Amino acid sequence: MLLDALGHVDKKVRIKNSGYLEEDEIELGFELWASLRYEFLSENKTDFKDEFDIALVAVEPYGLFIHDSVGDAVTEAARERFGEMYLGCIH
Repeated sequence: MLLDALGHVDKKVRIKNSGYLEEDEIELGFELWASLRYEFLSENKTDFKDEFDIALVAVEPYGLFIHDSVGDAVTEAARERFGEMYLGCIH
């Protein structure tokens, strides 16, 4: 998922028709995210900016720790991808 967020992976995987999607291929990064997003240690957000924000949980600093030695590009991509997680419906 991080390699996808950094733009290093551009792979699609074949999926069975779920009834929601008409495509038979989907990006690997999205498929991983969709199946793993509930597994991250997180906490409910309390400061909602809008009605969409209520479906987001804060992963950083509860389930995302980035060492000081990690480069800026990787740190930014990790925070963007894993810093908070959307738990609402994706279909």
